[in-house]
Amino acid sequence: MYQRKELVNTAQIDVRGLRAAIYLRKSRADLDDESKGHGDTLSRHRQTLLSLADRLHVAVGKIYPEVVSGETIASRPQMQALLHDLEAGLWDAVLVMEVPRLTRGSQIDQGIIANAFKYTRTLIITPDKIYDPNDSADEDMLDFGMFFSRFEWKAINKRQQAGRRASSQEGKYIGSIAPYGYQRQKLQHEKGWTLVPDPETAPIVQRVFHLLTQDRLPQHAIAMQLNAEGIPAPRGGTWTAATIQRLVRNVHYAGYITSSYRPRIKSMQGGEVTVSRPVNPEVKLFTGRHEPLISPEQFHLASQLLRQNKRPPVPHVHGLNNPLSGLMVCSVCGKRMQRRNMPSGPAQLICTTRGCSTVASNMDEVTSLLLETMRIWLQKFQLSCNRPEDFLPNIGQKRRQLEQLSRKLKKNQAREERAFELVETGVYSAEDFRARRLAIQDERTALLSQQAALQSEIEQGQKLIQQRTQIVPRMQHVLDTFYDADTCLEQNQLLKSILDHVTYTKTIRRTRANNKTDLHVEIFPRFDNTDLP
Repeated sequence: MYQRKELVNTAQIDVRGLRAAIYLRKSRADLDDESKGHGDTLSRHRQTLLSLADRLHVAVGKIYPEVVSGETIASRPQMQALLHDLEAGLWDAVLVMEVPRLTRGSQIDQGIIANAFKYTRTLIITPDKIYDPNDSADEDMLDFGMFFSRFEWKAINKRQQAGRRASSQEGKYIGSIAPYGYQRQKLQHEKGWTLVPDPETAPIVQRVFHLLTQDRLPQHAIAMQLNAEGIPAPRGGTWTAATIQRLVRNVHYAGYITSSYRPRIKSMQGGEVTVSRPVNPEVKLFTGRHEPLISPEQFHLASQLLRQNKRPPVPHVHGLNNPLSGLMVCSVCGKRMQRRNMPSGPAQLICTTRGCSTVASNMDEVTSLLLETMRIWLQKFQLSCNRPEDFLPNIGQKRRQLEQLSRKLKKNQAREERAFELVETGVYSAEDFRARRLAIQDERTALLSQQAALQSEIEQGQKLIQQRTQIVPRMQHVLDTFYDADTCLEQNQLLKSILDHVTYTKTIRRTRANNKTDLHVEIFPRFDNTDLP
């Protein structure tokens, strides 16, 4: 990383020649401005920060535009990429419109971002000020700015949630996508949206309710009838019983609007915050302004029929009885295979997709074949992969290329500093200096890109070496202890600790006249889990 030079007797930092990146992110106010036709925010901010970089004589090597912004680092891919590059030492400074653009998330996310800038000694450059996270005064200003940003975000979020609840109570539709059978329509002379029937799909919704409540057809029969007529499902593809159930449970068709139907519930799992959206059993219903497609009586009758026809779940006292649960995938349709008890004979592993050509097999036969396939795969893996170099060819050459790039970057920096000296002494004119500096910066950007690609390739290769060398004892452990496990759940956990999924193929059905079979399974091991179960 280049040395930063302090200007004598000034509060500003001399950033000339530093390697810099630009981070762009929209705020809620920006989204409101764009909806009013004020143009693209990221484009305006990009031009502003590029002009700022030109005035400060810093070399911009990369721009990180956060197109889809979220509350946490996990939902902001460009911030993740920026933090990764900061750890790799690619940048000396980051240009951003204002400090709150970096984070408005939790205190944990704020700490991660603040520490990333502090411990990598990366400057934060805004149009108003240059912040040095290692300067105590600047650090206090950054901490206060991030705290105030989160406080402001929480206040805005509370107002938005209150507005959404008020809109629901007034019968307005607050969703961004209209339910199947409707179209969104802007309300006249007031804020908000409502729903209007879609002339193409609204009759299909009414027909589904009629088939269920009047003709008393089961869900799978309704799905088969719609598929036979070539009617596409709401999300494309084919209709299924689950699709019919989701449609029939939608209260918008009876003229209602919901509030907090699937609230965001945060919880701690494995030391990390996870977000789930379960169905709220105490969901509030309000009379909507839209035209209902069915009567409330028909909706309640359909809901009652669904409850009567619902297949009971596996009792908890019985526990899991399929050691392959969640692992086996049909090679024809891509759906998960399921275990099914037979009236006479052993349990079968079947594909539940209607019309799929895959043939079922006995559970014990598939389990034995899977373990044998794992043994064969492990033997071949041990014979063909004895050296780490097998996973990362030309690693020595790549490291030498990385050293060459580092030397070229130092020469590039020296040439830019020499250009500054020549323009100060009058050897270069302003036009010559600008052209020369642009050429140097273009070369530096290309070198930095090559350097980052090589570093990433070497890091990924080394990580793959470590993961793959650890898979041998992990898979051997599963093979040695599978039949010693006390329950199917333990067996299933063992298999999932080493396998991502398994494809199942079988097209020939065994008969008394033909005992041959083409049953075949292909395993896809997990290389990202280094802990034994």
